[in-house]
Formats: sequence, C-alpha cells, structure tokens
Amino acid sequence: MSMLQATGLHVARGGRPVLNGVDFAVAGGECVGLIGPNGAGKSTLLSVLAALLPPAAGEVALEGRALADWPRHERARRIGYLEQGAASHWPLRVDRVVTLGRLPHAGPWGGEGAGDRAAITRAMRQCEVEGLAERIVTTLSGGERARVMLARVLAGEPSILLADEPAAGLDPHHQLQVMELLAGLATGGMGVVVVLHDLSLAMRYCTRLCLLDEAGRVAADGVPESLLESGIIEQVYGIELLRGSRDGIPYVLPWKQRGMG
Repeated sequence: MSMLQATGLHVARGGRPVLNGVDFAVAGGECVGLIGPNGAGKSTLLSVLAALLPPAAGEVALEGRALADWPRHERARRIGYLEQGAASHWPLRVDRVVTLGRLPHAGPWGGEGAGDRAAITRAMRQCEVEGLAERIVTTLSGGERARVMLARVLAGEPSILLADEPAAGLDPHHQLQVMELLAGLATGGMGVVVVLHDLSLAMRYCTRLCLLDEAGRVAADGVPESLLESGIIEQVYGIELLRGSRDGIPYVLPWKQRGMG
C-alpha cells in the first residue's frame, strides 16, 4: 500500500504548466528517484507532496487520508522534507541545528528526552557530522552543511523522506555515502523520494524511477532497468547513454547529445 499518493496533479506558474496531470506514489521500502530535464517539475512535485505548495487541481493522500486534512504537527512527524540547497541563516552550533529536527515531537513543555537524544545522535552518525557538533553551521563548507541539514531531517524520524538533490555539491565520497544512506533507509521500511540529476546514482541506488518530461508529465515510471532498456531516458533528455556493469550492477554515463557526431 502506498504511504503517499498523488493523483492528477496540475500546477502552473506564469501561465505555463509545470505539472500536467501527474500521478505518483511511494510505498514503504521504496527509494524512488525523480529524474528529468531542467524545468520538468521535479522540485515542484516534491513541494506539493510535502504540502508546501497547493496544486491547482488533483490531490495528495497520506496513508489514505487527504494530506490537507492532517494536522500540521502530525504531518510533520510523518514527512521529512529536505529542500534543495537547504541553508541555516542563524549562527547555531551544528548539534543544535540537528536538534531542531525534533520539533514535531516536542511536548507542550519542551525539553529533550532520552528518545530525542538517541534520534539526534543516530542522525548525526548516519550523516557523518558527529565531528562537526561544536562547529557553527554558517562556517561550514557547502558539502558539510548539506549533510548537517540531512541529519536535521533524519532526527525527526519520518516515515517518508522527500529529498531535493541531496547529493548536489558533495564530493564523490559523500555522494556515495548519502545515496547508500537513503537506499538503506528505504530497505529499513522508509519511503524515500529523491530528486536526482546524476543518472548514474539514480540507476544504481533507486528501486524505481519516475521520469518527468519538459511538459511536466510522467513520461515513464518503473524499475531502472526497464526505463533504460526502453530508451525513454535518452529520448526525454535528448542524449545517448554509455552503458556498462560492474559486479552485476548496471551503470550509465551521459555520453553525447543526440545527433552529435
């Protein structure tokens, strides 16, 4: 059963359709990659799923109940959202930034319990930011800050994680670390939706891919191998892919634009 399901989503900006009749769903145990060209509506779809942007038409249901009908704090406990390029505008210590992820679980009197501290410690360990705990977040590099912001989301222990380009700006080591973490969270039962521009990471770590085209429509939705074999990815992006495999795991590289010699 889908944990989060969208039906017939339409969003327009400046008179231009951004999402055009999009159906989408994610279940526990899935790591779904949202892929597609720039302007295809990937980030917009994530914002609608996170209840940050109301669609002009269509609906989103969380656990079979309309997303808009959920109390905000209950919704926040279930859905974790990591925005693209998430930033902290206050000079807080890293451990305090991660602690903010526990706000949806705070009681009327505040304070941190043993469960809160365990969740915070676990999230910092997962994102490899324990050594940054006493640093001021505004002094960190872009890659370090990105991992801190992911830790903040994970500290909330959501059942669904929506992540908008979480690997952008990271070095190769931490790109792999973040994607392995997201894939592992899905294996553990979380529903993960991740916007990716790196097709190699998408093919390797996602259990399913949803491909949006430039008209804001779902061009294909299925397991990575099926999309690769159909040629739809190359068609939508207007590229040719170089394919290979290592240890039985397929990989792709964007090789050249279609029609180029």
